[in-house]
Amino acid sequence: MRLTSLLDPRSIAVPLRAPDRDGAIAELLDAIVRSGHLEPSLRESALRAVLARERSLSTGMEHGVALPHGAVDGLAAPVCAMGVHPSGVPFSSLDGSPARLIVLMLLPRNHNGQIATLAGIARLLNDAPLRGRLHAASTASEILSTLGTGEATEEALS
Repeated sequence: MRLTSLLDPRSIAVPLRAPDRDGAIAELLDAIVRSGHLEPSLRESALRAVLARERSLSTGMEHGVALPHGAVDGLAAPVCAMGVHPSGVPFSSLDGSPARLIVLMLLPRNHNGQIATLAGIARLLNDAPLRGRLHAASTASEILSTLGTGEATEEALS
């Protein structure tokens, strides 16, 4: 599943303003609610699910990337939000770097394909030139265009 198919331009925060991990997750969650892809009544349970996942094992990757995620009862389909933070927020990442690119994924409980989808997003964001273009982007449309180009390149190479 392509990241661009899970993102709505209204759920992309450029720049992401939260000063810490929990705030960044909440800010991205609010963007999903504003986009209409998550009922406001599910916001708190989604936040609890994602933060519980973070407490059990950080989703901070390497190279300033974090992929927080959680399963939400009542959600019909997977949905994502993405934020680009100018300086990064601490995310207990594998390499200790702050997360500048944060992709929040919400999944229906018992969703098949979660690991494959998260692995695909991680693989996509492992590309240093792509990350550089995402850091330089200033609009949601630039983010989507950059991700789409990266996905097309990755598909052509596989």
